[in-house]
Amino acid sequence: MSSVTSPTMNCPICRTREVAFVVKDAPAFYKDPKEPVLRLDCPKCSNYWLNAVRHADGQVAVDPPTLATIEPLTDTERAYFSECVQRMIDHNCWLIIGPDNADHFLGDWRWAQTMAQRWGFEGARLMISGGGFDAANRLFFVVHQDGTRHVLRLVSRHAEPARTRTMMDWLERLRQAEVPTLTPVAGLDGAMIQTASMDGTSRQGVVFEWIAGPVWEDLPKEAVTVDLARNFGAAVGRAHQVSATMETPNWYHCRRYDGRCFTQYMERLKAKPHRDYSAAQIAEFEGLERRLLVAMETLGEGRDDFGIVPADLAPHNTQVVGTVPYLVDMMSFGWGYFLADLQKAMRLTFDREEHETAFLAGYQQVRPLPRGFDQFRELFAEAKRVAVHWF
Repeated sequence: MSSVTSPTMNCPICRTREVAFVVKDAPAFYKDPKEPVLRLDCPKCSNYWLNAVRHADGQVAVDPPTLATIEPLTDTERAYFSECVQRMIDHNCWLIIGPDNADHFLGDWRWAQTMAQRWGFEGARLMISGGGFDAANRLFFVVHQDGTRHVLRLVSRHAEPARTRTMMDWLERLRQAEVPTLTPVAGLDGAMIQTASMDGTSRQGVVFEWIAGPVWEDLPKEAVTVDLARNFGAAVGRAHQVSATMETPNWYHCRRYDGRCFTQYMERLKAKPHRDYSAAQIAEFEGLERRLLVAMETLGEGRDDFGIVPADLAPHNTQVVGTVPYLVDMMSFGWGYFLADLQKAMRLTFDREEHETAFLAGYQQVRPLPRGFDQFRELFAEAKRVAVHWF
């Protein structure tokens, strides 16, 4: 009996020789399905996707612009890029390596190296974060030679400087209210927000102390206790109470998760060219939009119902030390409904009724449940299921 041998090629990223690959049709959201992509099974870079082209003779090869981006890389850059790909796969961050995202990874790494100098982090290794994989606000672990660590966040190059300042001021208010969250580290000049320059452009960055605890989603089930759930509820309650009672400076600048934001999101969702929605699905979307807008109008935007919220409370954005949950990713923060923020935290975190009960009890130790909790909770949950990245 003869065996079928898989074709092989050299891995363009790490140069491992004779890596097995298969040719697949491209997914419709990426490019024409008649065009190919490659699935490489590299022992160093993991099992990853790569952009490809099909020649007139039917042969498939790596996309030339992608190859042109990767080919000039140094050994150090290749090692970093390989680690990026491994971390994407390990954390279920699915994408096809092409010239644009390859350039983003490597460009942000160079930015991080430049930014780290603002804190005097010479000789430290910069390791891309797996969780919270954010192409706009790239997150790096700074690993020092003595084994200690910091967290470096590159702020999106398109972000308004006032937004970063707002986030840092709000984080300070949360810490003063004993909300377990990030603690910033000042740069060499004493400023918490640093600006680095490279190739004639500038970018902001912030550094935080390392929190020596696992991410919630990595906890074994037995570690998710009633005490942890209650403490999480109390932390969220304190965060909401800070926003409900603070005097907001007139320079505060952040996004708004309101009716207009939801409508704009739904319009973009329905217009996506790779999605072929049926008339029934479009009607469902429009019905949901009408019901949510009515709910928002009913709730209003009073300070007891609407304020600055983390907006991305989830297991991958919460680190745990003992039974203390730290809210660690605030890059999506903005003005929003406390009800929506509360519902998202509960929907993504608990699979047992006793945990939800403890969470709500912890929240109510600090402040009452948001108005409309019983009436609109499921509606906000439905909106989140349909409009996945709205809030």
